[in-house]
Amino acid sequence: QQQHQHQQQQQHYQRQNHQLNLQHHQHQYQWPSGPSIAGNQWDAYPQQEATCQRLPQAADAGFELGASVEVWSNSSQQWCQGRIERILSANMVTASFVGLNGVVMHKQISVSHGMRGEIRLPQRNQSCERPMLAMEVVVDSECDVFFPIVKQKKVFKISRRACHGDDLPLSIEEHCSSAVNSGRFQKNPRASEVANTIVQTAMLMATSVAEEFSDCYDREWQPQYNPLAQLFNATDSQTVATKFVELSQEVGRILAAQPSLNEVSVPAKIYGDIHGHFRDMLLLLHSYGFPNASASRSMFGSNKTFNLIFNGDWCDRGAHQLEVVALVLALKAVYPNQVFLNRGNHEDPHQNQHMKSVGFLAQCRHRLGEALGNNVFHQIHRTFEFLPLGTLIDNMILVVHGGIGDGLWDLDLLRHYRRPASMDEIQQDPALYNILWSDPIPDKDADPDEIFGVHDSPRDGHQHMIITFGKDCTDAFCERNNLEMIVRSHQAFRRGCGYEVMHGGRCMRVFSARDYESMGNDGAVLSVEAGKRKAGMPHHLVVRPQVVSSLQGSSEGLQDAVPAVGVGAQRQRRVC
Repeated sequence: QQQHQHQQQQQHYQRQNHQLNLQHHQHQYQWPSGPSIAGNQWDAYPQQEATCQRLPQAADAGFELGASVEVWSNSSQQWCQGRIERILSANMVTASFVGLNGVVMHKQISVSHGMRGEIRLPQRNQSCERPMLAMEVVVDSECDVFFPIVKQKKVFKISRRACHGDDLPLSIEEHCSSAVNSGRFQKNPRASEVANTIVQTAMLMATSVAEEFSDCYDREWQPQYNPLAQLFNATDSQTVATKFVELSQEVGRILAAQPSLNEVSVPAKIYGDIHGHFRDMLLLLHSYGFPNASASRSMFGSNKTFNLIFNGDWCDRGAHQLEVVALVLALKAVYPNQVFLNRGNHEDPHQNQHMKSVGFLAQCRHRLGEALGNNVFHQIHRTFEFLPLGTLIDNMILVVHGGIGDGLWDLDLLRHYRRPASMDEIQQDPALYNILWSDPIPDKDADPDEIFGVHDSPRDGHQHMIITFGKDCTDAFCERNNLEMIVRSHQAFRRGCGYEVMHGGRCMRVFSARDYESMGNDGAVLSVEAGKRKAGMPHHLVVRPQVVSSLQGSSEGLQDAVPAVGVGAQRQRRVC
């Protein structure tokens, strides 16, 4: 009986292998194991293809294992001699090439774009011009770091721990300005007195916090005044609750009148998760500018006020969630056409309740009383239902909280997103739900066979609702939507830098709450400016990280940072 069962199993495996071979030759690539994600079949690769020497699309273009090729180098901005080291899928290969200073680099590249792409077969009299698909958004090779303990701001090379890959599009000669010009608060007569008071008070608070004798964790901050009462210029919970409801309704009307996809120009600054870290938020605003009150000097030398993007997750876990939400809403009310808000996965009443004692609902009840707290909580969430899910910067950079999910959607999904929308309604659409919840697959940390395609995420207990996406998904999504970069938040790393560059420079992460859950991470914002205009150089953007240092000194490693190098040791993630 055992022999008979063994023979049946062998025959079953042979039939499976035969079916896989048929699918391989008929170009019907399917994800290797487990149920399909959201019912989609992917133009990805079976596990057996990782070691294939020829694949139909790559082979048809002449890209075979070991073939000599020319690879476009983002770091040196020129074509370099190289060879195909590995064929990863029907349209993705790994190529090695000799870069700057004779260093051998490796790069994962799509071969499906012919002469427009970043890889080509060597030919005589071939053009040396940059490819059409070369990056038009580059990451500044420098970053600003503010140290609250010594009250100094310094410039460092970006951290090697934050860079994935050998050939990132880093700007070596061209840098964003780090200058911040202080100015007085200018009242907006069209905004409510409540909103104007909160912004003006927050500016004074930010100056006071930056001048405090010693630095401290946000959860340990105990000023001589009640920050929430100070913001609302109130002495009792009833007045705070009444003004909070009025502010929320004011912002709800503004959001309802604006498009479902924010579209902004540069210069701009992008904030990541804040999670109730009000003191850290004040330090970042003081160090790198309030809108209008402080103008960022552009690369052309003229003073411009910048747009400000808050990329969701303002509440849950932190000690000052009400203060953060109040300031975010007030900034939107006072500067409705300069401040833009994206929804995160924690702008969700179910998530707030799930967080229990550290959730937003619990904090509303604890600080305002149960009846008033419930009223404020529900009114704020009625406003959150009008929040857009994304912001488009200069038609080049898409800012979303989580990620792109499977990437099989275009920007019209965000433009036509109907509001108000509850989280239950969003969850019915896998694409929208993963915009809030999905994560990119790291270039270096993951198994080489799992770097590409779409995979199930552990965030939802492997219920196949939330997914992770690889570099090939990011490339395909950007190229189909004429984008250069995705900026997202949603993740913190132990001793992280507050920012991260991955997927060949086409995906960046920003996280603004420092020392989040005792992880010793820096807090950061991303500053985006237009690059210098040069003959033959298309319009391009430069993204510069701007950091407030952790109390645990995680920025010490920035002094050893060098451009275009791989990530160091494995890092521990925190689900946000």
